[in-house]
Amino acid sequence: MNQSDNDFFRELISVFKLESEEHIQMIKKGLDEFESDSPEGAALDDILERVHRAAHSLKGAARTIGLTDIEPVCQAMESVFSVYKRKKIAPASEIIVLMQQAVDQLGKILLSINEEGQVSGDKSGLVRLMDEMNKQLSVMSE
Repeated sequence: MNQSDNDFFRELISVFKLESEEHIQMIKKGLDEFESDSPEGAALDDILERVHRAAHSLKGAARTIGLTDIEPVCQAMESVFSVYKRKKIAPASEIIVLMQQAVDQLGKILLSINEEGQVSGDKSGLVRLMDEMNKQLSVMSE
């Protein structure tokens, strides 16, 4: 890559980090709303749509800049929210806790991305949480 390409990529990483924080906050807010408000009907649909869209957008942005470590976690979250959207039910409390842990870990990982797009944070906890989300997803889909 030439200097112009490097500068452009650094700018992309900077924009990604800003946008990813917005997506993380949107997911956190939705998870908090599930816990505190016990939403139903249109309110539930709205929250599910917002958190699903935020996970989907974060996945796409991660893919765009080549963060292959982040993409599968976002996919797992998106899939979980998709099942709840389809069933039109709020996530169970154990799923909410699992998702909150995953979002917290993901936020830390995103903060650890350097200007070259390399993740320096420990991903082991995030991988474990992603595996647990995928297990829950297979149970929910039955």
